[in-house]
Amino acid sequence: HKDRNIATFAQHWMTIIILKTSNMKQIKYFVLAACLSSTLVGRAQTSDGAMTVDDLAAWQRISQQAISDDGRWVACRMEPWEGDATVLLYAAQGGEAARFHPAKDFRFSASSRFLLVQEVPAEGTVDSLKLKKTKKERMPMDRLVIHAVTGQQETIDSLRNYRLAATADWLAYQRGRKDSTLYVRSLDGTKQFTFPTVS
Repeated sequence: HKDRNIATFAQHWMTIIILKTSNMKQIKYFVLAACLSSTLVGRAQTSDGAMTVDDLAAWQRISQQAISDDGRWVACRMEPWEGDATVLLYAAQGGEAARFHPAKDFRFSASSRFLLVQEVPAEGTVDSLKLKKTKKERMPMDRLVIHAVTGQQETIDSLRNYRLAATADWLAYQRGRKDSTLYVRSLDGTKQFTFPTVS
């Protein structure tokens, strides 16, 4: 099948190039290849001929991409023209390590040991609640996933906002719509401090 052949070629091309590349400036250009191969695989698995209007609506575009500072991980956000976005994490060897859906954005930590992903309520869920005239304070909130590249992960529910330190594996965040407490913690969870009534 033509689409399946294209998808297979993209995956092999991306993997071979990254394996042979040791320069980080060069590796970053192949984040696109990793994300593109995911799109083509999805297209190959569902396509049985010419593209339809539904195919176009579901077609994924790359709306965010990044490489970890140590050059071992790449991540991208794939977003359809309609619907929820997905964040994909790849090892430098080319294999998919994790995916998060639905997701808004992501950040690598300073040490490259963690990927932080802001997950959001599904678009369909939000639309349904709005039709029911659900009050704002009862609408679902975002979640923050702290994903260690070793595989463990932790989720912070009812996320209002957060800030990731630029030079250390530390995080500051607030939860809930009315809670004014500021939480400051290490990403590995070994240290945490709280500061009440911070606006």
